[in-house]
Amino acid sequence: MCFGFQIPLDVLLEISTFLDELLVLSVGDLAGVYPFLHVIYKKRQRQARTLRAKQVQLFTSHIEKYKELDKLGQLCPGSYLETLLCMDAETALSMDDIVSLCTEFLVGGINTTVTTLEWIMACLVADTQIESQLYDQVSELVRDRLVEEGDLPNLPYLQAVIKETLRLHPPGHFLLPHAVSEPCKLGGYDIATNAIVQLHVAST
Repeated sequence: MCFGFQIPLDVLLEISTFLDELLVLSVGDLAGVYPFLHVIYKKRQRQARTLRAKQVQLFTSHIEKYKELDKLGQLCPGSYLETLLCMDAETALSMDDIVSLCTEFLVGGINTTVTTLEWIMACLVADTQIESQLYDQVSELVRDRLVEEGDLPNLPYLQAVIKETLRLHPPGHFLLPHAVSEPCKLGGYDIATNAIVQLHVAST
C-alpha cells in the first residue's frame, strides 16, 4: 500500500522497531512547556538526530528499490509512494520530504484506520439491530460483488455508522503537536516561543 511491492518479513520487523522508537521519542517532555529547559535535553536531541539518520537510510533504500522495480514493470499500481514520486516539476518533493511522508503514512494512516475498524466491529457486535440494518443496506446495493468507493454516496447508513464511531471513539485524542514560532495567546494563555502545543480533538 505504501511502497507498491512486497517487503520481506525481516525488513518489516526493522521498520516496526524504528516506528516504536519514534513513538517513544515523540512523547512530550518538560522542554515542550518550558523552552528554556532545552539545554537539559541534549541527549534527547542527539537521539532524535540519530533516529532521523536511521529513518532516512531505511526508507531511502525502499524508495530506490521502488524506482528499480518501476523500470521493470514489477509494481502494484496505485501505491502511496507512486503518488509522491509522480508529482509534476512545480510541486516535486525532495527525498527528505518523501521519507517523512512515508513515515507519517505508516505511523498515522495505518494505526488510525485499524483502530477505527476495531471500534466499528465492536459496536456492531454490541448492537445486532444496527449490524442487521447495515448488512441489509450493503447487500441490497452491491449484491454479489465487493463494495467500491463509488458506492459510498449510496450507502448513507454505512456513512452514519463510520461517523458515529469516529465521534464516540476518535482514533487519536490529540492533533499533531504544533511548535510555536513566536509568542502568542491561545485560549487566554501566554504561549512562549518554541513551546509545543497539543490540541485535544474532543474540545476543538
